[in-house]
Amino acid sequence: PSNPRTPKPLIKGSSIFHPLPQPRTCDKLMIPFQYCICKPETKILPKNNSIAIPAAEAMVSQMNSNLREFKETRRKCATLKLDINSTIKVEEFVGKGNLKIYHITYSTQPGGGQFWGYVSKRANNETINILSEWLPRLNLYAPQVKCAPKATYAPYCFCKNLLH
Repeated sequence: PSNPRTPKPLIKGSSIFHPLPQPRTCDKLMIPFQYCICKPETKILPKNNSIAIPAAEAMVSQMNSNLREFKETRRKCATLKLDINSTIKVEEFVGKGNLKIYHITYSTQPGGGQFWGYVSKRANNETINILSEWLPRLNLYAPQVKCAPKATYAPYCFCKNLLH
């Protein structure tokens, strides 16, 4: 089925008529990381950590790409920037190995949008990978998206006509 809030959906799932892969992990069942309820322990990193700004900037860049991708938002929504004056909260998932997973909460301007998402980074590599298919917004946004209220990425949008 087509859902305007879920771009490019993939059909995933298991059938009771076929053996289920064992062990049953979110990865083997193709459940996106952000929806997996089997989350390991996390620790909140100090404010001066090295992952916060690069990870949040990568997610803001992804949001801007999403806004440019669709005709309904391409010319109507302002380019977002990371709000470096607001706190970027970083939770690191405690685990073994050189792959680290982080839960990042950050804000954007214009509009003061607050978002969160998951990223990963290998210890021996500077590349940050965005794990979240969608970057959920934590605060209200309806007055800011009147130019594109039904757009796929409406929660990311701040209408250009609201800029002063």
